[in-house]
Amino acid sequence: MLLEDINPSNQEKLYHKDIGFPDDINMPRGFNPIMRLSYGNHARQAAFEEKYGVLNLPQVVDLRKVNVFEVGVTGKTVTKVVFRMPHDDLNDIVIVVTPHNGFVKTVWANRKTDTHKTLDRSKYSDPKRRG
Repeated sequence: MLLEDINPSNQEKLYHKDIGFPDDINMPRGFNPIMRLSYGNHARQAAFEEKYGVLNLPQVVDLRKVNVFEVGVTGKTVTKVVFRMPHDDLNDIVIVVTPHNGFVKTVWANRKTDTHKTLDRSKYSDPKRRG
């Protein structure tokens, strides 16, 4: 499925790993888990202005080796992936990417000790509930 094949009337649903990812979703046509990343102006500026210091932006990522914790799904196709990976001794980097082309929408840092124990479940769909 290409992004152009997605019905524009379908709204993107967000899923979080702690609630669960649906079993019946697909990555976009041509998807490769080893992605070359490209950064827009917003992502580059966010990396430069990060409160924990300037972020070094990776050029390539293997999604099988990072912590994917959120996906956006339109129809049955993944249209957004949010992942966390090590950055330096104190921080991880969080990257929001479109998986069909590796375009990074934004980035930020999280302290390695910040494990987000308070998840706002209202932001996410539950794949166990249909409807």
